[in-house]
Amino acid sequence: MKAVIKCLFFLLATAACAPMGTVPMPSKELMAAAKKDIRENSCNYDGAYEWGANDARKDAPMDGKGLASYCAASDRAAVMKGYREGYSSVAGARRGARDRVVVVQKDYPQRDCITAYGEKACGFDCKSAHGNVKCAQNPAHRCLVDFGDIYCGLNCRSEYGRVECDKRE
Repeated sequence: MKAVIKCLFFLLATAACAPMGTVPMPSKELMAAAKKDIRENSCNYDGAYEWGANDARKDAPMDGKGLASYCAASDRAAVMKGYREGYSSVAGARRGARDRVVVVQKDYPQRDCITAYGEKACGFDCKSAHGNVKCAQNPAHRCLVDFGDIYCGLNCRSEYGRVECDKRE
């Protein structure tokens, strides 16, 4: 029965816009029965919610005004709300999960200078060890002290007395 009503609703909505003879017109009795059924079953929040959800499943454009036009003026607000929420519930689920990404800016590293062993060095992540002073020149790089030597670069790590960096300065 719902399929027949949907078909009749489509005919009701398009018949007024189509040239005579291009849309087969159902009988007046059938049209009256379809309008009555729409008013009784769909002119409320739940019925309109179902219509909206079905329209979204068919990828039809979101337009509850056609349905609301068959309803009493006192019911139209609830019909529009139900249709909109039904459509949105299905359309949102069909688009897939959408994570909201929030980008938080970290403080940009500041250059600093250190003085040790009579030497001065300026840059980022400055280190001093055994008479040496060194700073990374790139804010993304870090310095590492290993057996008195200072290494600066990108992702530097010390493994078994050997220092490796993805990119060494």
